[in-house]
Amino acid sequence: MERMLRVGRTVIEVFVGRNLHLYDRDQEGTMTLTNAIDANYLENVIGWIGEVPFDRVFLYHTDGYITQWSAEKGFQHVKSSNPELYYRFVERCEERKKQYQFVH
Repeated sequence: MERMLRVGRTVIEVFVGRNLHLYDRDQEGTMTLTNAIDANYLENVIGWIGEVPFDRVFLYHTDGYITQWSAEKGFQHVKSSNPELYYRFVERCEERKKQYQFVH
């Protein structure tokens, strides 16, 4: 299941498989997923997608980096080669990294 959602001041794409994958659309005038994520935010996402079981939460950030997030541990960097990641979001993040490095 892949879909786009507006949650609070963010716009994200969501994919749910064994894990929950949240991709920040990085639209002008929105808050980044990095700044928005907390337990309440995650509850709002679940409210939109329904009670779907998942093991981990992966975030795909505006700068192309990918993290695993939990309320207990916060952000933990994840390599893009991790087989648990959603390949479409990984591809987009790789492109973002190239663009981010080119601009900065």
